[in-house]
Order: sequence, then C-alpha cells, then structure tokens
Amino acid sequence: MSLKLFLPQLLLERFHDRLDDIKPIKNIIKSWDDELVPLEYKVEKFYLLLAILFDPKGNGYNEKNINGFTFVPLSSEHLTDIIGNDYASYLRYLQNQGFVLSDNNYLANKCRYYHLYNSYIDYNSNSVFYCYIDEVNNTSKSPINISIITDNKKGKESNCVEVTITPNSSLFKSKKKKYDLQTDRKKKLAKHIKTDMWKHYTKTMVLDIERAEKYCYDYLRQCTEVLERKYRKKEIDRNTLIKAKAILQNKYLNRISSVNNLKNPKKDKSWLYSRKGKNRRLNTNLTMMASDLRPFIVGYEKMSYLDLSNSQPVLFNVTLQQLKEKASETLKMEIDRYFDITINGRWYEELCDIFKCDRETAKKNWMLIAYSKNDECLRLKSKFKRSFPEIYAVIELQKQVDYTKFSIGLQKIESQIFIDVICKRLVESDILPLSIHDGVLVDKNDTEKTYQIMTDALSEYIGAVPVIDINGLKRYPMIAG
Repeated sequence: MSLKLFLPQLLLERFHDRLDDIKPIKNIIKSWDDELVPLEYKVEKFYLLLAILFDPKGNGYNEKNINGFTFVPLSSEHLTDIIGNDYASYLRYLQNQGFVLSDNNYLANKCRYYHLYNSYIDYNSNSVFYCYIDEVNNTSKSPINISIITDNKKGKESNCVEVTITPNSSLFKSKKKKYDLQTDRKKKLAKHIKTDMWKHYTKTMVLDIERAEKYCYDYLRQCTEVLERKYRKKEIDRNTLIKAKAILQNKYLNRISSVNNLKNPKKDKSWLYSRKGKNRRLNTNLTMMASDLRPFIVGYEKMSYLDLSNSQPVLFNVTLQQLKEKASETLKMEIDRYFDITINGRWYEELCDIFKCDRETAKKNWMLIAYSKNDECLRLKSKFKRSFPEIYAVIELQKQVDYTKFSIGLQKIESQIFIDVICKRLVESDILPLSIHDGVLVDKNDTEKTYQIMTDALSEYIGAVPVIDINGLKRYPMIAG
C-alpha cells in the first residue's frame, strides 16, 4: 500500500534545482555574524506542502481568493501535526526561494494564508515561455518513488509528477491518519449517507481517464493560445498576461490532479468523502472537481443534474422568514419583495439593474456584499443598501462579530435541506443520488421524481417552489408539476 501526491513537473524540477544550489537552514539569520545551522530536512515534507498549496480542494483544504490568487489558511497547530515542530523552516525556505507567498497577516487566534507562486515559469520581454530544467532523478535518501506522467505530443509544461509515498516515510502515517480519520467520521454519518450514497458514489465515480486527461491538456493549450493572441494584439499588457497565465496554470493543475486522484482511489487512498466543519457540507472528489470534468464520468450521458437556481440568495429566505414575525413593517415589505424576486429566479437580474453591470459581474458583486467583512467594499455595499436597506442591515448584523457567520449559516441551511432531507427522501424512494452541495446527479429515468422530492422539501423550508435548473434548463414555479 502507498499514498500518492501529484505535482507539476516543472515545479518539482525547479525545486530540486534550487535545493541542489541552496540548502535549507534551521535558524533565522539576523546578522552577518550568525552561523548557519543546516536543516536535516526530509524532502517529502516539502512535497506535501507543495501538494497542499497546488491543489487545496483535492487535499481537503479551504481556499480564499486574495487579489485574484488562491491562498490557503494553514495554522501552526495543523502544520505541527502534519510536518512537525520544524514546519517553519520548511515554509521559510519555500518563501525565501520564491515558491510560496504569504499574506504575512497574523492576528490573535488567526492563521496565515499561503499561495503557491508559479515561480517555475520564466518570462522574457516579448512572450512567455517555460523554463526547462534537467529531469528529476529518484533518490535513495528518501522513501519516495518519482515517476513522470508524460506525453511528448502535449509538451513538457503539461506533465505531472506522481510522488509515491511508501510506508517507511514519516509522512505516510500522517496522510494515512487523515484518511483513517475521514473513514471513522463516515461511520458516524446517517445510514443513507454512509451506506447507500457511499456505495453508489464509489461505484459511479469512475472517470474516462484518457478522455479527461486529453481535455485537461487541450484546455491549457487553447486557453494559453487565447491569452497569447490577446497579448500579441495588445488587448492585454504583459503584467495581465503573466497574472492570467499563473491563474490558468493553477486551474489546469487542479483539473489534472482531480483526474489523477480518481485513477485508482481505493488503492491510493484518494477517495474524498467527508462531512465535517461548521457548514456540515458533504465534500467529495465530485464536489471538489471542476464542473467541466463531470461529462467524463462514465455513464454521465444517462444522468440528470438538478440544482437550485440562485441557491444562496434563495436559501437566505429561510433566515428572513424566521425574522419576519417580529420584524418592522418596513422590513416585512422588503422581505416580501426579496422573496418574490429570488423565488422567481430574478435576483441577479435585479443586481444588474442596481449596479448597471452584466450578470457575471452581478454575481461577483453579490459575493462581495455577502461574504466580505463589513468594513470592506463599502462603495459597492452603499449602492446595494440604497435598494435593500433593511436586508443589508440583516446581513451586516450577522457578520458583526464574525464575518464568516453569514456564509456558513447559508451553507448549513443548504446541507440540512439537501443532505439530511432531499438525499434521504431520494434514497427512501430507491433513487441513489450523487450530491453536489445545492444539487444532485441522478439517473435520467428518475428526473421527474427527483424534481418533485426537491421542490416538496424546498417548499417546506422556504414557503414556495423555487426555480430548479435541470440539465442547464430552468424550470419555473408556474410550470411545476
């Protein structure tokens, strides 16, 4: 038995090249007189940190978008658990050598956020090109095996390195402990989740690996060509190109990692099926996977995907209806107006009118209003407040002490309705779903029955039948049933 991590080849080559030239040290150098204390490092610990930052979701970590880049919160307690007491030396080396960025913002009881910087990409004044370094050689000093997943036709920048951690590695126990903990948690879940849905999940979550990999490679190539074409036409400047390429590379790596994790998930212990945290969401390989990879699930063409349209704004009605009984007349009127707009699937169109923007920007603006700190994005919130002053006051109050309380509260409502109610009723009706947070994947023959169960449950919680997307097409309340 072994455990596997997946890393981009260019990143690993650059890392080993730097490791050969500059050795990690244990202490912080504050003056010329300080003596260097070599760190007796284990290279697999570096690999684990890089793997976490390169594919946070695939490794079960949260993400935060800061200025368009993905940062991962890592607490000192957790780092000590997975790396050891010397974790700071490993992170400091990765930061000093340009592989990892930190927000450097540490507050009491809060952890720092880290970002994997694409330092293995090099640039010149005319175009962007990849910096190639000699192949990585396996080393007998570490209990790991390195193999390169490659296709000469697709180019070296698309290659992914498979790092196999064998049982004699110090990281093996740590990774296995985390996987076993997930397994133990699963035993405590309700029967319809831990038995019926789990068995269906492991049986159904089979990817057409060859087609999925080809799609990932084509995705990177085509998007890169679009960016470079825009750069040549001077539609974007060099800094925009560099930033866009870095983001694109991370998107590609997240996709190819999702595919790799489903090659042999039982043997590699790469199944993700966990319900933990405050929001009580069921996180799986499917929920962490980019939606454009779903069609590569074997038999996907025989499935239907049903999800709640405008889910978070619609589910906010559950909270608002609870407040309505003791609300002022002004708030009641605004709640009714909000209810009518969201239930009929017109929320983002309403925001388009408020902000004078397109639908995609309206969605981003809603996320900023709902999920940022109260003292952030004030100009944006001021515009929203003019249209929905009472609703905004409710949101602001919920975020007063902890700004994440509002978003977590909506996710808890979502998981309660979809996992505890809808999925349970589906299983009781002999329909086995694949859960994707605010939606389900079911057999096409069960589409109508699933729709009825979903709308019945949502109506019980919200007070009306909302708009449901079925395979990308909206079904409005007036034609329900």
